[in-house]
Amino acid sequence: MSNLFKYIKYILILIIVACGSSSKEVDFQELSINAVKNELLDPNSFELIKYSLDTTFLHEELLRKIGNDSLEMRSAQGGLEIWEDMKNDYGKDNYEEYLVKLKDAEKRIDSNLSLLNSVPDSIFEFRGYIRYYANSKGGMRVINQMGIYFDSKGLVINTISLD
Repeated sequence: MSNLFKYIKYILILIIVACGSSSKEVDFQELSINAVKNELLDPNSFELIKYSLDTTFLHEELLRKIGNDSLEMRSAQGGLEIWEDMKNDYGKDNYEEYLVKLKDAEKRIDSNLSLLNSVPDSIFEFRGYIRYYANSKGGMRVINQMGIYFDSKGLVINTISLD
């Protein structure tokens, strides 16, 4: 009977150790560094200066994008009104340019509204901001900044150069 308890104790210790090692938190800094290095021509030249991580609710981001697209849509409508009377050869290009801007803004608003309605409030994303030294195309040492967007599971969604 004492051997049975001994084996149960060892099994419980193994289970605790296994569960503890599998529940590691996502290392966003390491993921961000790897994402930046993947973008560089000379990944070995990377040297971290500063790193920060923000969390944001997806709804706030979508509402901001919808607001910006609404402003762009109003601007495009104003441009259409200005060039509508001059659809002849002189104003045709300007009219079509504003028409394309209007349709693009409408598509983005529709897409973001459908996404906003389909996701629960609890979904959020992470944004990492990284400032670093690296070699440029010409081999000069430069300072760059990049934003790395992660989903709620820690997968890289997008990288954006901030310079």
